[in-house]
Amino acid sequence: MEMIETLKSLNEKKMIIKKWVYLIADALIRVVFISLYSYTAVMKIAEFKVYRIKMYKQPFADWFTEVLIYALPAIEIGMATLLILPFFLPNRRLRIVPVINVLLMASFTAYAWMAKEKIFGYIPCACGGIFQDMEWPEHYRVNWILMILAVGGACLQYWPEIRLITINLYNRLFRKSHRAQKVLRN
Repeated sequence: MEMIETLKSLNEKKMIIKKWVYLIADALIRVVFISLYSYTAVMKIAEFKVYRIKMYKQPFADWFTEVLIYALPAIEIGMATLLILPFFLPNRRLRIVPVINVLLMASFTAYAWMAKEKIFGYIPCACGGIFQDMEWPEHYRVNWILMILAVGGACLQYWPEIRLITINLYNRLFRKSHRAQKVLRN
C-alpha cells in the first residue's frame, strides 16, 4: 500500500515538473519574440527616414510600400503585445497567438529567401537594428532558427492535442496493417 502511494506521489511530482518545464520554455520563447518584434519596430521608428528610403527600394508598388512602411512596425508591436497578453490574461483563445507568430515568421523567412536568391534583383534590408547589417544568406539562416523556435512555441501550446492526434494516427495505421496481415494469412 505504501509503495503505491509513493509511486502516485512520484507521478504527481513528475507531472508538476513537466508542467513547469513547458511553462518556462513557453515563457522563454515568448520573451525572445517579444524582444525581437519590439526591437525591430522601435529601430524602424527611430531611424524612420532611412527605413522609409529602404522600403521604397523594395519590389512593391508605391501605394503598397506606403502601406507597409506604417503597417510593418504596427504589426510587430501588435505581435509583441499579443505575445505578452497570456502572462496577464490566461485565456484559451490566446493559444492561437503562437500560430500567428509562426505565420508571421514564415512570411519574413520567405521574403528573406526571395531576397537571398535575388529573385527581385538586389534588395537592401529594411529591417531595423542589427538585422539591417546582415547579408541576405545570414538573414535567411537567422530567420530559419527563429522559425524553428516559433514552431516549438506553437507546439507547446497544442502539445496535448498533437500527442493525441499522433497516437490516434499511429493506432489507425497499426490496426490497418494488423488487419492486413490477418487477411494475408487467410
